[in-house]
Amino acid sequence: MAILPWEDTIVAPATAEGSAALAMLRLSGKKAIPLTQQLFQGKDLRKQPTQTIHLGYLEKNGEVLDEVMVGIFRGPKTYTGEDIVEISLHGSPYIVRTAMKWFGELGARTARPGEFTQRAFLNKKMDLTQAESVADLIHAEHKEAHRIALDQRKGGLSRKITRLKEGLIELAAQVELSLDFSEEDIPLPPSSELMARLGKIEQILVPLLDSFLMGQAFKDGVSVVLVGKPNTGKSTLLNALLEEEKALVSPLPGTTRDVIEGEILWEGIKIRLSDTAGIRETQDPLEQMGVDRTKEKMKSSEWIIQLVDLKITQAEKLKHMKIPPKTILVGNKKDKLSPKEIQAFQKIPKLILISATEKENIEAIPKLLVQNIKGKKTIAQSILSDSRHYESLSQTKKALIQVKEGIQEDRSPELIATDIREALQHLGMITGEIHHEELLSHIFSRFCIGK
Repeated sequence: MAILPWEDTIVAPATAEGSAALAMLRLSGKKAIPLTQQLFQGKDLRKQPTQTIHLGYLEKNGEVLDEVMVGIFRGPKTYTGEDIVEISLHGSPYIVRTAMKWFGELGARTARPGEFTQRAFLNKKMDLTQAESVADLIHAEHKEAHRIALDQRKGGLSRKITRLKEGLIELAAQVELSLDFSEEDIPLPPSSELMARLGKIEQILVPLLDSFLMGQAFKDGVSVVLVGKPNTGKSTLLNALLEEEKALVSPLPGTTRDVIEGEILWEGIKIRLSDTAGIRETQDPLEQMGVDRTKEKMKSSEWIIQLVDLKITQAEKLKHMKIPPKTILVGNKKDKLSPKEIQAFQKIPKLILISATEKENIEAIPKLLVQNIKGKKTIAQSILSDSRHYESLSQTKKALIQVKEGIQEDRSPELIATDIREALQHLGMITGEIHHEELLSHIFSRFCIGK
C-alpha cells in the first residue's frame, strides 16, 4: 500500500456486508462534504457546522435511493484529521452498492483496508501502536483482549515507550556532552551514575518484555496438546473440558488416529486444545502416521498436558519422572483407585489427579495453565501483546546490553553513543516515528475496509 495521495477522497462501508437494519458509509478527504452534497437532498451540507447530523435523501438524476442521516465532521479534529462524512442508511446490499457506485462516479475512490486509520496515523492523530490497537479492538473476542487493546488505544503502551525514550535521551545527553567538548577534555560522568540511569530504563523495559507471553495468550490464545500412551483417557478429557462429544471414545487402545481440536476460554485466555494419537510402538501404518502427527504437534504447541493412567502407573515411578518445561502432568482414572493409592499419588508434587470420566477436578488443569502463563504479573498494567513490538523491544534490550558493557569496560564515548542511538531507533520503530512504507503496508492491510 503506497503512502496516501492526499488530494483524493475515499469512501467505504463502515459496517459488515449483508442485509441489516442499518448500514453506514464513511467518506474522508477534502471533497467528502461537497461530493456528498451532490447526492444529498436536504440542507446545504457545505454550510453546516461540524459535528452535526442532518436528515434528507440520497438522490441522483431524480432517482431517490434512500432516506438517510448524514453526519458532518470537519478536520482537523476528526478521526483521520480530514473532513469526514458518515452516512447512515438502510442496510440493504442494493442500497449500499448503489450508493458506493454513485460516489465512485463522482470521483471518490474506494478505500483500501485500514486506509482511514492509516490516514489518522500519517496525519499524527495517533501513533503506530494506537493505530494497531484499532484492529485489536475490532477482533477482541473477550474481556481481557478488549482491555489490552483499549489500554493501547488510549496510549498506555505509548507512554511507556516515551518514558524509555526520555531515559535514553537523558543518558545520551550525558555521553555526548563529553563528545561535544572533547577538546576541553571533559570526561564521561562516573560509571555508577550512568549505570543508575540505565537501571531505571531496564526497570521499565524488562517487565514489559516479560509480559509478552501473557499478552499473546490473551490476544491470540495458547495452543495445548494432550499426549500420553493409548487409552489413558485423552479423548475423554478433551470432551470433558470442551463439554461436548468432540472426540470418539473407545476402550480399545489406538482409537484416535488424527488430531482433534477444540477451544475453551478460561479467565480471559483462549486455550486451543488438541487431542492426539497415543504414543507407542506399532506395526499399524495408519496408527504410526497418527503417532508421527502427535510428535509434530508436540513440537509446535506452546504447552503440553502429559496424561498418565493411574491404574497402571506406580506412584514411585512418577516421583522420579522428569517433567519438561511447559508441561503439566495429569494423572487420570482417580475414580478407579483405592483411598490408599490416592494418598500415595497426592504426595507427588506437580501432579494433578483427575477422573475424566467423572469430570472430577478437571478444572484444575486450565486453572494451573493460566496461573503459569500469568505468573506473578498483574493485568492492571500495560501488557505487550504484539510480536512486532516485542521484536523491536528485544532489539532495544540487545543495544542496551552493549551500552552497559561499554560503560563497564570504559569504552570510548563514541561507541557508547552509537549503541544508545541504535536503541532509540528500535523504539522509534514501535511508535512509528521511524517507519518504512513496507511496514505500514503490512500493518494496515490487516484492517477491515472502512476502518
